[in-house]
Amino acid sequence: LLDNKAYYSNRFRERRDEIEVLCGNAVLYDIAPEDNVFYFFNPFTSKIFWDILEKIDASVTQYPRMVTIIMYYPDEEYKKLLRNRGYVLYRLIKLPEYHYDSDEKMYIYRNYM
Repeated sequence: LLDNKAYYSNRFRERRDEIEVLCGNAVLYDIAPEDNVFYFFNPFTSKIFWDILEKIDASVTQYPRMVTIIMYYPDEEYKKLLRNRGYVLYRLIKLPEYHYDSDEKMYIYRNYM
């Protein structure tokens, strides 16, 4: 996780001081009005991911803002859920190990307001 933060921070230097890493149960996390970037490594079922998206979208409805969702190793169902909720693929980043494993990439989605 910290390696991914370091890689993302290196790619987006202007925002590195704004990144805070929290490890915990994403379902139990209370989304704050200022939370606008969420990073997920494909660790749970699509149903749980759907529930988390519900919480994110409820927060965005209450406190409108653009949200960025970073996915590492998302399966097709995750990507479909994001598209169906209005998130658009903003950027695809091939990671250093991509030449060994074509799944080594991060998908960055946004909900353009």
